[in-house]
Amino acid sequence: MNQFEISTFNAHRLQKVRNVAIHSPSIVQVLSGKKRLFWRDSYIDIGASSLLLVDNSLTVSFENMPSENYFSSRFFSFNYQPPDSIVELGIKKQQKTENPVIRMTPSLNSILNALFHLDTKAIDKQSQRYFLLGLYQQLAEYGVLPLLFKGEDFKFNHRVKRYLSTSPGINHTIESVSERFFISRATLIRRLKIEGYQFKEILREVRLNHALHLMQNGLNDILILSEKCGYLSDVRFSQRFQQRFGLTPKDYLSTLGKK
Repeated sequence: MNQFEISTFNAHRLQKVRNVAIHSPSIVQVLSGKKRLFWRDSYIDIGASSLLLVDNSLTVSFENMPSENYFSSRFFSFNYQPPDSIVELGIKKQQKTENPVIRMTPSLNSILNALFHLDTKAIDKQSQRYFLLGLYQQLAEYGVLPLLFKGEDFKFNHRVKRYLSTSPGINHTIESVSERFFISRATLIRRLKIEGYQFKEILREVRLNHALHLMQNGLNDILILSEKCGYLSDVRFSQRFQQRFGLTPKDYLSTLGKK
């Protein structure tokens, strides 16, 4: 598993999406246009001068608003927990914030650009962590690292979601995931139930997120999309997609300039 993942999200038309689950601590960097984040009873407009920091417990709703017919953003997801010393520094310097948006600085911009252009296939995990430590240290110094990492272990459902999201196209079964966590099927079901989740529900959430990623990367055949997301019926897939995100796969593709 890479220590971080980067996705790009673009739109040529207004893109309204709700209930997008965050499976790993993440930073969203807007390059062009604005992202309108619906936060509590209001909203926040995020442009190139700001960053959005979200932990892995959040579900977010937003509108991607193109400027001159184009919206572009980067989505950095982190699989590496910072060392305790950096987490403690972040807590010590923690700033009181009413929302998860911070000001972009030249140093943060440089670090994110370096991560974006890093070839993770060419370097090992330890080297990837070295690059991340610079980012984590910077965020801790600014007192905003707790927006990403709370200084506590992931809940079990977060760990399952993060594992599934690293390979969402695989035919995961409850038995295979139980084996991955070295526990019985019954124990996995019980531990998820304690936190208010079911395995089928988590798998569906991860695969629908995967559908967004596939469409952003050029896949526009809804039948193939449904198959890659574990659905035997493209009609059922479209229904689930709309129930989750508030628009159909066809509507989402239209915001990308595709039919």
